[in-house]
Amino acid sequence: MTKRVRKESKAITCYQCNSKRDQDCTINTADIRYLKPCSSSQAFCRKAVYIYYFMNSHEYIIIRECAKWGSADNECYRGRYPRDSYQFVCECKSTGCNRSTTFSSMTTTVLYVLCQFIVFLVRSPT
Repeated sequence: MTKRVRKESKAITCYQCNSKRDQDCTINTADIRYLKPCSSSQAFCRKAVYIYYFMNSHEYIIIRECAKWGSADNECYRGRYPRDSYQFVCECKSTGCNRSTTFSSMTTTVLYVLCQFIVFLVRSPT
């Protein structure tokens, strides 16, 4: 289980976008225009990949945002709603660290590959 902490500090800058409405917010990267300051109470950046498997479209959504709470060790983890979707969440503590899939963690790489495999399986005809 990933230890979650809240960190009080000066505000950092994170990528803030949603692939459902922002065209340049993809699984691999985000456009520089989405790099925005967070509020002073948000000391972490987060990138989440949501794959909804109950929909006919089998779409996935990428959300990058600021967060009050984060992983103490910059690890990635699976989200909490396994009934309708897969979520892979990565959190980090430095400016702009939620831009790409590299959070300097082997776990991130493994989760990214797993996510791509799940998307492939969901989109494959049966």
